Amino acid sequence: MKKLTLLLFIFISFNLSSQIVYESVHRTNIYDFLDELANEKLISINSVVKPYSRMFIAEKLQEAYEQKDQLSKRQKEEIEFYMKDYRLELVYNTTGMKPLNIFPKKDNLATSLNPMAVTYRDSLVAFSLRPIYGLEYFINANESAFHRWGGAEMFGYISKNFGAWTSLRDNHENITMTDPGYFNQRHGSPVKGSQNGGIDYSEARGGAMASWSWGAIGVVKDYVVFGNNYNGSNILSG
Repeated sequence: MKKLTLLLFIFISFNLSSQIVYESVHRTNIYDFLDELANEKLISINSVVKPYSRMFIAEKLQEAYEQKDQLSKRQKEEIEFYMKDYRLELVYNTTGMKPLNIFPKKDNLATSLNPMAVTYRDSLVAFSLRPIYGLEYFINANESAFHRWGGAEMFGYISKNFGAWTSLRDNHENITMTDPGYFNQRHGSPVKGSQNGGIDYSEARGGAMASWSWGAIGVVKDYVVFGNNYNGSNILSG
């Protein structure tokens, strides 16, 4: 599977929100939850093209939460959970961010466990730095495999018209799971052999966008998905 790097320079739309920082399509939990809310007619979204911006996601979560009487208990709890992550797009301070806030007396600077981040927010500038670590483990009757990754991501805004983000992570797989012998939807990537066996590869995505009421311009290196599908949508990655 070959890797395709996509650079987007100009994007024009009549439905843009300001402050564009795109949320990775790999965060399938939030995208699936928005689809659920849209299927129940609580929000309206055009899900043909992804990713969505973090501001768009925050606004849709808030829109759904305003219809509490139509939400199940589980849906309310999920929205409250996600709004802790996306509050940066809607609230101009860090007051109340917890647990593990080592700056409890500051209104614009905080550390938190959910999301795990160092965050700064005032009326002009927003910034969040977050560690990344994950592990996948697969097993069947014949073999086992794992994929682990670690790194960091950060994003920020200046005023209402400029946003930037980056995500850097190192990956290790004990076997090459993108091998043609495995039938799966994993993304291809340039790899190198690991001293301990398996493969290592790095992944970087990010962008910088300037936006206004009817359009935006910027440079983006990220995954873009076309189509509604749970297995095999066209993703511009390979």
